[in-house]
Formats: sequence, structure tokens, C-alpha cells
Amino acid sequence: MTPDSLLLRRWAHFGAARAPLWFARYAPAPIAVLLSPFLGRARRAVVEKQRLICGRRSGISEYVAATKTLIEYASCLTEALGASRQSAPVPKVEVRGGEGLGPLLSSSSGILVATAHVGPWEGAALALSERSERSVMLVMEDERDPGAARFEDEMRRGRGLGVVRLGRDPLAALPVLEHLQAGGIAAMQVDRPSRTAAVMTHELFGLELEVPEGPFRLALMAEVPILPVFAARLGFMRRLVVLGTPVWPDMDPGRPRRERLRALATAVLSQLEAHLREFPTQWFHFAAPKGTSEQGALRLRGKSRDGEPTKVA
Repeated sequence: MTPDSLLLRRWAHFGAARAPLWFARYAPAPIAVLLSPFLGRARRAVVEKQRLICGRRSGISEYVAATKTLIEYASCLTEALGASRQSAPVPKVEVRGGEGLGPLLSSSSGILVATAHVGPWEGAALALSERSERSVMLVMEDERDPGAARFEDEMRRGRGLGVVRLGRDPLAALPVLEHLQAGGIAAMQVDRPSRTAAVMTHELFGLELEVPEGPFRLALMAEVPILPVFAARLGFMRRLVVLGTPVWPDMDPGRPRRERLRALATAVLSQLEAHLREFPTQWFHFAAPKGTSEQGALRLRGKSRDGEPTKVA
């Protein structure tokens, strides 16, 4: 069983929507702790991500930090699914940033929201929808467990979020492009490369990693800005939404398209890095990244495998 399996999500939905509220509040942590030893693959992937941010630490420290990520994931999932509960508590949302965002939200331009699987990220999309009074479309790839994808998508639509799944069909992104050109908002994750869509290599935490190319390509094609919006969980039903600085694509036809894509990615991923450094245990990236290596990450941080300083060429 993986953290994104249908069984785990059904358990979370039962606890979130049908069990007593105290259970939804306090049960995710002990359940995640009990499951952690059996989620070795996901836990190792989390450790690898956290090493990119924090460097190598003791085995116990890394295990504890990875387990805390599983706890945060279970808590965020339970609170999101709990929105279907009768008389569900209203989340307390703290918004950071967004200076000068008013003119953009009041304009007729479409907006591509760059988000990441960090904290209650769907809550961030909802907060932006309420702030702008526009509908928000979540653009996601097909999941390994189709049943889990259908289960969660039904919940998202019930919360007023549209969902488009991108698979192998190259025409699947056309509704998203039309939505943006018509002035809509489309939210896409920029931290996890798709198994089927185009990817690009870009530096993240000092290493060349694969990231999805689709969000940057769509912004360029639709000629719309990218607005980084990230979230963090501060406690039970308490969320932080960070509104970043909008990034407009360079539409100069004399500049190579690849350069313009990379410029967009650089401006957006630098804002993602800052958010992940603040909330490293809320990065819910359970797949091993391509293009990384433990030795490379340690070398860039000036450490050897045993933690001693090493010379960087």
C-alpha cells in the first residue's frame, strides 16, 4: 500500500467524514506512525527529497522527519476529505503575500497557478478561487491507482473545483489552453514530473532535476502569467496560503522558445525553493526523482557520506 492508494484514502474519508470530529483531529498522527514502517519505498523517497533541502543527517533524524511528512500528509488528506462532513468546521486561512495582485485578479487575463504537492495545496486553490471569484480548474496527471483518482476527483468537484486529468493523449491539454485563453484559472503542480507528459531539466536545490514542462509551455502558448501559490498546514484546520510574485512569459519572438521556457521555470522554481525550505516536512513527493544522487547532493553541500567537509571542485 502506498500513501496515494485507494484503501488509504477511503480510510481517511471514513475518519474525516463519519467518525467523531475528535477522531479526525487526533487519529491521523498515530495511524501514520503505525504505517510508517510498512511504507518503506515512500519513506525513502521522502528522505531523498529532504536531503536535497537539509543535507544528510543521522538515520534516526531522517526517519523521524520522514514520518512527520507522512503525518502531515495524512492530516491534510483527512481535513480535505472532511469537507464533506455535515457541519464541517471552517478552515482558518492565513494569507501571506499577494501585494499588487488585485489588478491581475480583476483583469480579464487568464492565470496559470503554479502550485506543488506541499501542505493542503487544494485549499490554496480554493482560497484563490474565493479571492478572485473565478472558477479554478485543477490540472493533474493520471494516477497509478485509477480508483483513488476517481474517488478524490469526486470530492474535489463537490468542493467546487474542476478537474482535468492529462494522460497520454496529446490533445488532452486543449481544454486547459481554451480555459486560460478565455480568462480562466488553471492550477498545475510544478514539482513532480509526469510519467507521460514532457519534462525539462532544471536546477532545484543545486541539482539538475526533471520538472514538468507543461505548465510553462501552456503559459507561453496562452500568453498568460504564472502565479506561484503554495500552502502549508499550521495545525488542525489552520492553513497558510502564500501568494507569490506573478511571472509573465517573454513573448519576444526573436528569443529562442527554449530560453523563454527556462526563464519562466527559473522565476517560478526559485519561489518554490523558498517555500520548501520553510516547510521541508510538508513536501508530499513520494516518488524517487530522476536525475538525483545522494553523492551529488552531498558534494554540492560540501559534505562527504560521513558528514565531514569535502572539497568542492
